Amino acid sequence: MKTKLISFDVWNTLLSPNPEYAKQRNQWLSDKFNIPISRIEYVYNNVKNQLDNLVEKKHQCLSNKDVYSKFLRSIGIFDYNRIKLRDELEHMFEEYPPIYLSETIKYLHDIQEQGIKLSIASNTNFIRGKTLNKAVISKWGINWKFGVFSDQINHPKPHPQFWKSVTNRAYLTMGILPEEIIHIGDNKLCDGSCIQSGIHYQYNESPSTLLTTLENLKV
Repeated sequence: MKTKLISFDVWNTLLSPNPEYAKQRNQWLSDKFNIPISRIEYVYNNVKNQLDNLVEKKHQCLSNKDVYSKFLRSIGIFDYNRIKLRDELEHMFEEYPPIYLSETIKYLHDIQEQGIKLSIASNTNFIRGKTLNKAVISKWGINWKFGVFSDQINHPKPHPQFWKSVTNRAYLTMGILPEEIIHIGDNKLCDGSCIQSGIHYQYNESPSTLLTTLENLKV
């Protein structure tokens, strides 16, 4: 059946983390809370790994607010507003946005002009989907038909409800069936779980290989 919609994972598929953001974030947190930067780096990475393990092993995710509560508790801070911290770090994230390849974005425009629809399907934790969209994704000039982010629906990939959100939106807004969708992502467990909902899966190693992956699809 002809492909009508290509769905994209975000992190390590469309975008790579900006190392300058991590550097500025960790220094700011260290200065603000008077905690050694090595401790900040360790705790942040440890919490991130715990969140990823929760997703992959239990198919669960914390709310964005609870993510920041967990981080603050883990560095021993109990009297700072988690929403304030989230907003401060997301503002910094916008100043140091993720990295992407302009030639890949140009190719996405070419695909779109051929009549293929494009959408986003991504897990999130510290940085919300709305912030990802504002900081970089919306600036590409692509007509994304919809975006499904785990922080918005409280279910992460590989939970079946995540993919139900994708297939429902594709069908209800465009009449596109699951078998007419290809999802591209770097995580064979989380992204690859789309096949259980009838969506085709295409593995992609990193943003640096995405253009080749797209060209090889020949959609």
